[in-house]
Amino acid sequence: MFDNKTTGEYYTFNYGPTTTDSALSQIFTMATLKTNLGYLVGDYGQDIKARIIAINTYGSSDASDYNDLTAVIQGPPPAYTGTITPIVTETSIEISWPEIITPSSYGHNAVSGWAVGYKKTIDASYVMYEITSASTRSKSYSPLIADTEYKFFVEPLNAF
Repeated sequence: MFDNKTTGEYYTFNYGPTTTDSALSQIFTMATLKTNLGYLVGDYGQDIKARIIAINTYGSSDASDYNDLTAVIQGPPPAYTGTITPIVTETSIEISWPEIITPSSYGHNAVSGWAVGYKKTIDASYVMYEITSASTRSKSYSPLIADTEYKFFVEPLNAF
């Protein structure tokens, strides 16, 4: 069972094997935990607390002590706030950005890629939008129109 952040009550996941296996385990997705336990974006990074109870035909055991707090609530990263460095020529640009070394600032999950794109400032939407690998730290765009103002974006992506 897990503590529900909002109500303070417990949420119980049923795991009902019919064996006497002493190595029982259950895997829960982060989405299941967040949905059922009331965690929100502001809770990312908080410890997940779990306790175990056993139920059989004779009744229920007392709840175990809490786990050792080895997992935290994770989610999609917020907007990138790092430095984007441009190298500009008359008809091209190369933008680069540093590696994120603190995943806790970006959803408490490792960066798995980057969404990168650009548009003319006067346009409503981005004309070039692509996903790069996590190890990519720069992107070049060419040809661009001289004396035209552009906007660029870089956003980290993770498993969420």
